[in-house]
Order: sequence, then structure tokens, then C-alpha cells
Amino acid sequence: MVSSEEEFNLSLESFRSLTKTTYFPVTQEEDGGLTVSKFAGVPWLAHGEAWPRCGNCAGLLQFFFQLNLAMVPREAKANFGDSGLLQLFYCLECFDPLPFANTRLVRLVHPDGINTPDAEASGPDSTEAYPARTISAWEPLEEFPEFAEFGNNPEVILTDSQRAAWGQLRNDYGELEDPWYGLWPHPELGDKLGGWPHWMQLAEYYACPRCRKQMQVVFQLDSQGNLPVLFGDSGCSYIIQCPVHREQLGYFWNCL
Repeated sequence: MVSSEEEFNLSLESFRSLTKTTYFPVTQEEDGGLTVSKFAGVPWLAHGEAWPRCGNCAGLLQFFFQLNLAMVPREAKANFGDSGLLQLFYCLECFDPLPFANTRLVRLVHPDGINTPDAEASGPDSTEAYPARTISAWEPLEEFPEFAEFGNNPEVILTDSQRAAWGQLRNDYGELEDPWYGLWPHPELGDKLGGWPHWMQLAEYYACPRCRKQMQVVFQLDSQGNLPVLFGDSGCSYIIQCPVHREQLGYFWNCL
């Protein structure tokens, strides 16, 4: 039985091999250009491309986010790719939480030019658009997986020693009200690249529509983070990507 914080920390070390590095964006209140990594502002659009609309209500989508994959930390490129612009547009009227609904546009594009003034002007009214925040740097942090990953994520394979340690920890402090629960280093909330997701409920993974391989969470967008939006009851949202078909993407959110 785990009877002290020291013993708990020794048990925790059994799971060190499962840690991942997440990167928190450092942002500035400015719109740094059409192809930079940023929240809101003016997105890159192909020459002559109309502003994306919702496939359900036909309203203009809100531009949430774009990530220039050439500018992400080197360690992250191996997981998410090293070229292209990952973009997310979302319908604030429909606010559909499901990952592949036609109420959002999440895509990987490869800019070869700039958009035109008429494309910029076709977006939401300036009073409705969110203020731009450009990503200027990344702050890394090592994360342990959430409890919900064990048994719910088939890609998390525990060794015999990890299964034994996990079984002991569950017996000792498996309930939320147990004082040991707060010692486990749960994944962080907030906007972040990679790492382990902070699940609001159970771990929620989806299969790629093309190959059925499990999609991975590549970016987490939190309520009231760099975007002034609330996902349900202080929920969290996630951009997912197929590790094989890089251009197969999805976006969903859940809350408490």
C-alpha cells in the first residue's frame, strides 16, 4: 500500500516512459501575417477563395486558429508533419461538438501565394471577429497521461510492472475524494501543442474515416484561452489528425 508521498513518487516513476512533451504557445496581441501561427486575425486563403461557410446553416465560419508546421518545435514535427498550414474555422451558431460535422473546416493547406483583399473582406464583420494573437514562442512541459488513458486508449500499452503499479495505485487512491488523487500529475488544461490531452470526461479517440487507424490529438484549445470562446460548461476542444493520412483532420469538444 502507498503510505507516503515518497512511496507515491516512486510508483509514479514506473510510468515515466509514457510521458510526452507538450508545448504551450507564447502569444502577442497582434496579427503577424498571413502564414504565421496564430489565433484569429486574418487567415491565409488561396487566391480567389471565398471565406469558408458552414455546411449546415451557410453562415460565415469564425476563424479560430492556424499553425505553420514549419515553425513548430523540431521535436513536434516528427508527430505532426513539418510542412503546411493547419487551419481551423468553426460555426459559432451551430456549435456542433462532433469531429467530422460540416459545421467546421479543419484542413492542411500548402500556401504558394497570398490572399487578395476581396477574400479578406468576405470574412465576418470586424465587430464579430476575434482579436488576433500571434504565436511567438513555445514553452515545453513534460506530461504524464490522464487516468482515462489506461484501459480506454488501445495505443497505451502498459508493461507488467506498470500494470502492477497501476493496480496498486487504483486500490490505494482510486477515488476522486482520495487525497492521493491530487498528487497524480494530470495533463494540463490550456491551449497546447501535442502532449497528452486533458480530458473533461473519458478519453475520446476517433478512427480515421479513410484507414480506421486511431487519430491523435495534435492541438488542444481550451475555453477562454487565446480565444474568447466557451465550450459548453468550461469545456475543452481538440484538433485531431490521422498519423498516416496527414490531411485527414477533425475537431471536437466536450465539457463536464
